[in-house]
Amino acid sequence: MAEQVTIILAIDRASELIGQLFGARGAHARSAFGVAQIPIGACVEIEMIAEIG
Repeated sequence: MAEQVTIILAIDRASELIGQLFGARGAHARSAFGVAQIPIGACVEIEMIAEIG
């Protein structure tokens, strides 16, 4: 259960950072999932597709 909370908190912080960096233009949708293992011992993996213009 603690690992699930860690994943949720990490993804929440990533969303907050995007909002701080880009303001209203950083509004986004997200999904989250946990797996047993991600390479290099990371607790989460965050991917972003962004349009800069």
